Formats: sequence, C-alpha cells, structure tokens
Amino acid sequence: MRSKLTITAIISLFLSIHSYAQFNVTFQVDMCEQIALGNFDPATQAVFVTGGTANQTGNFATCGLAMTDADMDGVYDITQSYPDGYQVIYKFFIGAPGDAGTDNCDGTSGGYEPNLPAPCGFGSFSDRTYIVNGDDSTLPIVCFGACDACTTCDCDLILGQGTTSCDNFTSGEDTYTASFSFSQTTAPGAGTYTVTSGGGTVGGDDPNTMASGVITITGLAEGIGTALSVVDGAGCDLFQPLGPPACLPSFDVTFQVDMCEAISTGTFDPATQAVFVTGGNANQTGFYGDCGAAMTDGNGDGVYEVSQSYPDGYQVIYKFYIGIPGSAGTGACDGNDASVPGYEPDLTAPCAFGNFNDRTFTVAGADATLDVACFGSCDACTACTCDLILTPGTVSCNDFTNGTDTYDATFNFSQTTAPGLGTYTVTTGSGGTITGDDPNTMASGTIVITGINEGVGPNLFIQDGADCDLFADLGAPPCLPTFDVTFQVNMCEEIAAGAFDPATQAVYVTGGNANQTGFYGDCGAAMTDANGDGIYEVSQSYPDTYQVIYKFYIGTPGNAGTNACDGNDASVPGYEAPLVPCGIGQFGDREYVVSGADATLDVACFNSCEACTTCGPAVPTVSQWGMIILILLLLSIGVVYARQTQASIVTTNGFNLPLGQGLRMPFERHLYFRALLWTGAIACIAAISSLLIYGEITLVDIVGSILAAPIFTYLMHVLMIDEANKK
Repeated sequence: MRSKLTITAIISLFLSIHSYAQFNVTFQVDMCEQIALGNFDPATQAVFVTGGTANQTGNFATCGLAMTDADMDGVYDITQSYPDGYQVIYKFFIGAPGDAGTDNCDGTSGGYEPNLPAPCGFGSFSDRTYIVNGDDSTLPIVCFGACDACTTCDCDLILGQGTTSCDNFTSGEDTYTASFSFSQTTAPGAGTYTVTSGGGTVGGDDPNTMASGVITITGLAEGIGTALSVVDGAGCDLFQPLGPPACLPSFDVTFQVDMCEAISTGTFDPATQAVFVTGGNANQTGFYGDCGAAMTDGNGDGVYEVSQSYPDGYQVIYKFYIGIPGSAGTGACDGNDASVPGYEPDLTAPCAFGNFNDRTFTVAGADATLDVACFGSCDACTACTCDLILTPGTVSCNDFTNGTDTYDATFNFSQTTAPGLGTYTVTTGSGGTITGDDPNTMASGTIVITGINEGVGPNLFIQDGADCDLFADLGAPPCLPTFDVTFQVNMCEEIAAGAFDPATQAVYVTGGNANQTGFYGDCGAAMTDANGDGIYEVSQSYPDTYQVIYKFYIGTPGNAGTNACDGNDASVPGYEAPLVPCGIGQFGDREYVVSGADATLDVACFNSCEACTTCGPAVPTVSQWGMIILILLLLSIGVVYARQTQASIVTTNGFNLPLGQGLRMPFERHLYFRALLWTGAIACIAAISSLLIYGEITLVDIVGSILAAPIFTYLMHVLMIDEANKK
C-alpha cells in the first residue's frame, strides 16, 4: 500500500512540475513578397509577432519582441516561451525599429497582416493561432499575409526603396538623381541581372558582380517619376517605382517679433526664457510641438529675429512661442509647459489664418524680411515706447535667523539708445535704500535695493514723466536658518536579494521636495557608502521647519541632479514601494520636519520603516568552514607535538626520555566524552547566538559544525589530559 502511495505521489509531483513547464515556440515569417512590393524596407522597418496572447499582455497594441533575420534570407524569426496548453493568438506586424515592448503596434505605423483566410484564420479578427503541446516547437515558415509559404519571390536579390537628390535648384526645369540600394543573400553570380529604368542613365554598382551596393539613375527630369527594373529571366523580376522631388530654389525668410510689451507686463523674461518661431510647417516637421529655431535679440532692443530657408512657393504657417532656452529643435514647444506662456493667443484679422488663427507667409521667389510684429498682435507694438527695458533680478538674505531679517533685491535695466534721452526717477514702495547703477548715466546696469524687511515683497518704479513708466517686482525670500539633515538607508537586504548591485547601480534620496525642485523625477543627490557596510548616506541642507517628503531610489550612477529618476526606467527597480506605517500621503512617502538643528536620521532599511533584520554580518561560507576545520586540525596536531616535545626533555633519574619515536596522538575515552559534553553546550550557545544575530541557521552551518565538532572535542580533551597529568 505504501509503495502505491509513493508511486502516486511521484507521478502527481511530475505532472505538477510538467504543468508549470515552459516550452519554446519559434515563429517564422517570410517577408520577401513585402520587400519586393515595397511594403517593407528592412533598413528602416522591423517585424514583430504580437497580439493579445502572443505577448501575454492582453493588449494587442503591445509590440512584443522584434523578429530578426540573422542570415539575411528575408525570413524573420523569434522564439518565445509559453506554458503547456497555452493558446497563442497572434499576427505579424510591420512597425518601427526600437518599438519592442512598447504600445506602438496599434495599426498606425505599418500595421498588422490583413485578416487571414481559411484554414489559418481564427476568431473575429482572423488571426493565426497555435496551442502549445508539451514540447518545444518551430512553426512552419509562412508568407506575411498568407497561410502558406511565399510563391512569387525566389530572388537572392533584395531591392530597397529609393531616394532622390536634386542636381540643381532653379525656377526652370532641373534634373535629379535616384538611388536604390540592393543586397544579395548569396554570392554574386547566382543570377544574371538586367537593370533598366524609366528614363535617365543607369549607373552605380552592378548586382552581377557585387553582393551589395547602390544602383543610381542620373539625369532624370524634374517632375517626372522613375522606376527601376531588375530582371534575371528566371523567377526574380523586381520593380521599384519612385516619385520625383521638387527641385525648387530656396529663399531665406527672416521673422521678427517685438517682445517689449511682453517684457513690460512680465509675460516674458529675457534672462530665463527664449522665443521661438514654430508651427506645423514653419519648422517643416508637420509637428506643432517642435520648437524650430530659437530667435535672438542681437542688439538688446527687445526685437527677436531668426532666418529660415524655404522653397519657392512654400506657404509658411507659424506662430511665435515663449519657451525654455535650449529647446531649439526639440518637441518641448507643445503648449503644455505651465512654467512658460507658450504660444501667442489666437490672432485676429487681418493676419489670422486657418483654424488656429496662425500667421502665414508665402515665399515669392526672393529672400524676405517680414515686418516687425508685436507678440500676440498683427501690428507693431504701441504700448511700449520706452528706450529703457527693466527686468526683475535676484534676492539675497543678509541674515538667517528665526526673527525678522533683511534682504537685498536687484533689478536689471538696459537702454536701446544712449543714456540721456529720458530723465528717470527711481523709487520703491517696499522700503530699503536704492543703490547701484543709474539709468540716467548708464546704458545698462543693476539697481539694488538694500535693507528690505523679510516678508515684504520688493518692487521698483522707474518713471520719466512722459510715456515711459516701468514697474517690476519680486517675491520676498524666506530668510530662515538652514540645517543639515543626514539621510541613511541600509541596502543589505536589497543586495542579498539581488535587487541592488553596488557595482552598477546607485542610491538617491529624492522626492517632490527632498530635492527642493517640486519634481519627483529629479534624482537629487547620490548617496554613498564610504565604509562598505551597505549603509548609504547623504547630507542636504533645508531651512528651519521645512517638511522633507522623500523616498529612496535605486537608479543609474551619474544621474545626480538630472530628471532621470522618474520611475519609468525598466532597467532599475526605482522608488521604494509605499511605506507602512511610516508613509504619508497618497504615495506612502517618508517624512521629516527640520526642527532648528542639524539631524542624522535613523538608519532605515530600503522599502521598510524599520532597521534591516534579515542581514547581519556575513555567515561563514563553505570555504570558510573548510578553513576553520583545517585550523582546528593543525592546532590539534601542534598541541600534541608540543606536548610530546616537552615531555621528551624531562629527565627521570638523570636520563632523558627518547626523542624521535614518532608523533603519537593521545586518547582518553572518558575525557573525550566529557569534552564532547562541553562541545555540545558550546554548540547550543552558538546556535542560539546565530539565530539572534543572523536570523537563521543554514545547511552550511550544520554540516560545518558536524565536521568541526569532533576535532574541537579532541583538542579540548588533549588539554584536559594535560590538566589531569598536572594534578
């Protein structure tokens, strides 16, 4: 009966393990027909196997893994693992390289195979399907979009999509050159190719003698498309059409915008912001969020300008945009940055054009410098005739106490003409003393207000009594004392679990206000482990009563002060999980309130409110136990040898005892068992200590102790023999 139960248990265990086993399924698709038709370009596109269950996400838009064509034969494959009995529902998808694992395979960037016919079409979307049958499988090669293998492309030659380049740019009829890349999966000579074109002269590399290269067609007439035919007379007839380029001359268009009204109203700060000309076709990208080129104010008169080149007849649709310096050519000008004003408001007649009331200009066969327009208006600025431009500067505290401190404020000015055209009166309504540069005698400079009381916002008035009355203000700074807060986190459990590698990763303290940026993606300062004990720390300064809300973060070294700690990097674990019970707020963050003194916070375990409990000092390894046993053996032999050597030089009735009769290992049975009791007691004490210190007793500890105990007992019993002999 027991034998039957054992066999049943073994079979159940086998079936249980088998049911959770993963099996490899290799998908294969032949892209040769799509390449020949120009629907797929291996140089610029990628192939994915995807679908609601192929990528095991339930999301058909997830691209899954990209397929590869290692031997360049046009057949792409990929291997994925699935549990036994799993029904894979999938299609092949042409998309963009680098989309593996993203949600970009939504049918807008190349797309899925069409609905497949019987017998391979399955379900409402006529997908492919395969059920894992308990073994690794390599599925048959199928043609993209078909149930069977490809039948119309037996070429060793792959012909890429072509490109064009104009030979001239005039208003007359120009010529252009077309280029087509090719590659062969076998050595040249497998086919005899005849290359012809629709117009122009065929040149470049010869597919009859070269494994890869570029075929060119020169002297093509502007406005007339061409096509390249490569025929071998057997089964490889390739055809690639190509449309003509517009070889029009380009002309420079200079855009100009007056920012004086935006400056005087505080909408635009030349010191911290930038102006761009952008729009769906001003930057020629079709993307309104592209900042295009930054405009510059070379002479400091508040008028910004930039020149861009466009072909003749091109209609430029554009607006001016206030954004962040350094964003030229990026996608940052999308109007979603709350820290900048963004686009001009919708313009009114007569300059408004289209649905968004943009500006517009059509290139008319010559370079053009557009009229200076006021930001947000069709006309020139009328409300700012000052020669003086005033901008807010900085504030700096003179003291940092818990009482009422004072601070200084600066304001910058510049003039578009020489000093003396206006007689300026400089006043302030915030108290303090006005010093610094005088706009009546200097073309540019800094006006300083000193001794302003903390809590009062600084402001500055400059008036000339005519039509130039300027005003600027700044916020009052909190002149509180600052204190150092030292953060500490123990990473030992993360290291032991393999979640953190000190050699390749870094630890940061970050959060919405720990880094004082208000942005949780800012990495803040990197923490360091100077003594290699697994405890990382860093000190940061905060004003008194500041509430620090923070978490620790595992990221990439070198990211300190960058915006890389946004939790979206799949290569790092990222933020700690929401903490309980010490977590506050919706994200379960850590918290500390500065209380008028420097502070070193308690060492916390990563992902925990408490200290680490499962990783103390390192327990002995197998090799270390071996070293312990060897030392005990050598120590036992050394004690016996020393004992016998000492005995050999003792004289009895004037005669020496003989030397050199070999090393004899003494053994007293009753003393050995007495020593064994002491060894057992010591082992019990060591076991209890190990549990308290390490939290566990490992198999290595047990085996090492069993091997070391008899040797330790023997050494103790030898010492007991000596003690008995002395008595």
